[in-house]
Amino acid sequence: MVIGVLLRRMIVMLGRVERVAVRDLRMMRGFFMIAALGVLRGFAMMLGGVVVMVGGFFVVFVDVVTAHYFSPGVKLS
Repeated sequence: MVIGVLLRRMIVMLGRVERVAVRDLRMMRGFFMIAALGVLRGFAMMLGGVVVMVGGFFVVFVDVVTAHYFSPGVKLS
């Protein structure tokens, strides 16, 4: 029953949509450009997070190696 109501609403909405000529789609290019820039910004933020995580791993790794190297009683050959 709920699916029928939703389907009916969608059909009514699609019936009210106006047809647009292809030459009037210039505004859509701007919308797609905004969406593309948003995706690129998200990708750049993700790469920044990866760099921070790798940097943190490197710091922890260096600390562990340094702590084991300078700990008393450890003899490295």
